[in-house]
Amino acid sequence: MSKREDQKRETKKQIIKMAIKEFKVKDYDQVKLSDISKAVNIAEGTLYNYYPDKTSLFLDVFSNMVTLEKEPILEAHPNTFEELLETIDSILSFYLELKDSHMKTLFQTFYHKVKERQLLEDFSAYDKLEDLSQYIYTGLINSLNRLFKKELTSELFPLIKYQINGLHDDYVYNLLSFQDFLSLVRKHVTLILQPYYKK
Repeated sequence: MSKREDQKRETKKQIIKMAIKEFKVKDYDQVKLSDISKAVNIAEGTLYNYYPDKTSLFLDVFSNMVTLEKEPILEAHPNTFEELLETIDSILSFYLELKDSHMKTLFQTFYHKVKERQLLEDFSAYDKLEDLSQYIYTGLINSLNRLFKKELTSELFPLIKYQINGLHDDYVYNLLSFQDFLSLVRKHVTLILQPYYKK
């Protein structure tokens, strides 16, 4: 890799690092790209070479904020159907229940910005949402594999994923409380999985 490419990669790393600091203490609308470029000691125009707008930067930064600060739950070992449901509750709570009001506001902003980009037929932002979701999905799949054969898990998991994503939309848009979200996930997961569970 050339010295120029190394420098560009380092600059981008510094932009993200400084932007994380800004978004940790400010709401989305309060963060200014001019402040970030000054802190990184680059021209604002140079920052636009890396991120064409604040939304692009925010999508990258927020996904970094969440994945850097949360460890994936991959070690759950449910042995009964009830333990599986409790494990799913735990995984979803660990990743999605943001008790910090500022972080919850940023998460909702992140989610809305992804959806806005999709409406503009820019689906690249969806990858950021998938990055976050992957932590959840991996934990769920590992837990399901404890009670079901992998082939069956592969067939059933898309149905579970679809249900969770739909209910999570309602939670993010404040149509459901978090406890109602968990309760409905448990209900739908039970309906999908219980016919296949053999004690």
